[in-house]
Amino acid sequence: MDFFHQPCYKLSRNFARLIGRWPYQSSLQCFLIGVVIIAAYILQVGPKILADIVHSDDQELVLETLAPTITNIMAFAKYINTWVNAKMLKKLFETIRDDWELVTNSEEKEILKSYAEFGKLLATGYAG
Repeated sequence: MDFFHQPCYKLSRNFARLIGRWPYQSSLQCFLIGVVIIAAYILQVGPKILADIVHSDDQELVLETLAPTITNIMAFAKYINTWVNAKMLKKLFETIRDDWELVTNSEEKEILKSYAEFGKLLATGYAG
């Protein structure tokens, strides 16, 4: 069984695969998922920005669409950040796996497991 198929890493692995950021996915799969996400982002935010430009004289409309647009821009920046830091993310996953392999004492394994369970809880809360 693959190390990251353990229950405490399943959520992180599945979300990373969903957005094409799992370091062990094929390059083609990561690229295609990235293209779909970027296209969806452009299709969602493009019309909002265009509407703001066309109706720039309508302050109420601009203010109404400002919050969702900023939220979308921040989400896209977060996605780009995962793309830029893909090598660091892969190194992080490899370090986690290596740390588990180094530990031989059952007490230390329990400590790592408790941290992994807490990380799962944080990932669940982060995912919403």
